[in-house]
Amino acid sequence: MNIEIGPEVLDSYKRLSYKTWYALAEFVDNSTQAYFDHKEELDRAYQKHGDTLRVGISLDGKPGEQVLTIEDNSYGMDREVLDRAMHLGKAPENSSGRSRYGLGMKTAAFWFGDDWEIVTSALGDASEYTIKLSLSRLLSGNNKLEKSQKLVDKNTHYTIIRIRGLHRSFKARTIGKIRTYLTNLFRRDLTKIPMTLVCFGSSLTWDYESRIYSRLLELPRSNSAKRKEFEFYIEGKKVKGWAGVFREGKRKDAGFSILSNDREIVGWPDAYRPETLFGEEGGTNDLANQRLVGELHLDEFDVSHTKDRILFVDDEEERLGERLVQEIGDLKELANDYRKATVFDDAAMDKVVTAALDRFKSEVSSKYTKEFVEYYEADDDELIERSNRNLLKETKARMAPVLNIRIGALSVRLYMDKDLSANDPYIIEAVSIEDDTVTIVVNRKHPYLIALQKTDAFLDFIRQCAYDGVAQWRASKTARSLKSDTVMKYKDQLLRVPYSIYADEN
Repeated sequence: MNIEIGPEVLDSYKRLSYKTWYALAEFVDNSTQAYFDHKEELDRAYQKHGDTLRVGISLDGKPGEQVLTIEDNSYGMDREVLDRAMHLGKAPENSSGRSRYGLGMKTAAFWFGDDWEIVTSALGDASEYTIKLSLSRLLSGNNKLEKSQKLVDKNTHYTIIRIRGLHRSFKARTIGKIRTYLTNLFRRDLTKIPMTLVCFGSSLTWDYESRIYSRLLELPRSNSAKRKEFEFYIEGKKVKGWAGVFREGKRKDAGFSILSNDREIVGWPDAYRPETLFGEEGGTNDLANQRLVGELHLDEFDVSHTKDRILFVDDEEERLGERLVQEIGDLKELANDYRKATVFDDAAMDKVVTAALDRFKSEVSSKYTKEFVEYYEADDDELIERSNRNLLKETKARMAPVLNIRIGALSVRLYMDKDLSANDPYIIEAVSIEDDTVTIVVNRKHPYLIALQKTDAFLDFIRQCAYDGVAQWRASKTARSLKSDTVMKYKDQLLRVPYSIYADEN
């Protein structure tokens, strides 16, 4: 008993889950890969005629009789290469490039239509070969291909594919999407090699600077760099790429493009969004999902035969996400924190800083500060804690909070107590992880408040007091740590809130 593969499999190609642009990209892949395989020879030939690599996609004829044509002036195919191309599933000699499985051209052509032909001549070969394939003829059992050959100038080189009997429509909106997608798929080719790609009458172009780079933030501590580059390995397979943060982004523009051999596999507008950076199932529409952008080059990973996804093995994708957090987790933080820039008056700020430093220098140099540093001793921890607990209890029994705010799961209660003594603490805080509450008592009689006669000054005092408590709660709740650096990190984020609100309003 032998396994048999009938021509019916060709008929099934029309039911593949192709997108039109991915199917057309199969032909462009063949053209560009032929150029890469024979670059030196072709560059010499192009130079003689002032030419470059050209690939054209066109649609001719009236509805019902239209012909889809893909033509190039790449290396072309000689008899041996053409025979291999007609062998279903037989990989090309160079299977490490864009043409890996020996399926792309056949699957894409039969996905578009029932009848197609190849006309080709290789550089240095004085023969032009034509092969015609008809699905109805193959299904009838006649698998003998119609072939013809004629003499041509050996310096010519081209491949023309014409597809008839189309079962795909090309409306104006579809053609617009095809142009946009193909521009993204072949962005690297359009910028790296002398190439013209014409799609239904329009020459496609890509410019990294205007489309992406000019829109990126300068990264902190990077000498004005806008992109963070990285390289690492997953199970011995190299991953390299770059990431950046849009100043002002849109969700459809953000995320990662995955490329293999400089050809985009996954990208706009369905960019790759690993959960570790963007959240589950592509994340919410937060700032990271609008601003974090980059490219991943996964040349050594397997690609689906329709070249629209990476075939990760076992836990490769999870490990990729974990490594990306290690490499560029700080950019996610930058994307979420950044607000549009506000212009500061540096000269005016210098005066404020100088005046403040002069006053503070006088304060810390005073005999009172010196006496504190040299002689002051607080009561023991237990006594301080008990005293504060009693004061807090008395305040809560005597008055209602002036603010009682719920922030998600957290309840913040703020008291302003006028009946405390000038000798009592300026602030008493109680943080409860179990009840998710932060209670703050501000001593209105404390001498420090004498200096806070202006609204902005008192606002900042309240802000500092409240955010101390909220930062302690958050650190204990999530980081399970009350180390000063950890608490300060949480408070640092809270102190950015006023600026973020101001920037959004202005």
